Amino acid sequence: MGLRRTTDATVEPVSLPEVQAHLRISDDIAAREETLLRRLITAARQQVEDWEWRAHISQTWQWKLDAFPTGDDPAFYVPRPRLISLPSTGIQYVDTAGATQTVDAADYLVDAISEPGRVVPAYGESWPTPRAQVNAVTVTFVAGYGTTPETVPEPTRHLILLLVAHYYENREPVNIGNVANEIPLGMVLLRPVTDVRALVAV
Repeated sequence: MGLRRTTDATVEPVSLPEVQAHLRISDDIAAREETLLRRLITAARQQVEDWEWRAHISQTWQWKLDAFPTGDDPAFYVPRPRLISLPSTGIQYVDTAGATQTVDAADYLVDAISEPGRVVPAYGESWPTPRAQVNAVTVTFVAGYGTTPETVPEPTRHLILLLVAHYYENREPVNIGNVANEIPLGMVLLRPVTDVRALVAV
């Protein structure tokens, strides 16, 4: 089983001017280091997404599984909430003859309200039987709070700003000649305490 991002967000939860104001750097410095700052924003956002195990701005993921859910609970609990949608070819599988098939979108329901989101067979339907092989089932989904920075919660946006500042001020892996300090209290308090991974098999 595996999970990978196939299309990243096209915008970041925090803007370059917001980072500049947070770092209290001049326009000249911001212009000179724009490439670095943009790279740090993306790195910080992806780090926070990994901490939270969430997607912030709309992005596409591909999830590989060996089989469909079975037993009393036939639901896929989709990782990286919030779930936004599945494309029309969102669920594909290798059938017993070895051919790739697409599950008709009318045969399942997408619950994008629950966290993590769920995908379940429609009433009277059941999942097909895939071939007994690794990664026989592929689920493609779109996840995130929305398509704009304003949809991302403020505590998350602030944590990204804190992490960008940390990366900007500490550009080497070793701090020589200074007393080591613990991670700032603000980051500790803002890091999430709920882990949805317990509900999702990846």
